[in-house]
Amino acid sequence: MSPRQFPVCSGAQVVRALEKCGFETVSVKGSHCKLRLVTKA
Repeated sequence: MSPRQFPVCSGAQVVRALEKCGFETVSVKGSHCKLRLVTKA
């Protein structure tokens, strides 16, 4: 599969998409972001 078949996304767009899927930002250091999956207990 050619890499040109995938859309180009910025890191901020990926983080927003993951947050919509149930992840939350735990910490940010520079340009790196740690995420955690939030589960309903």
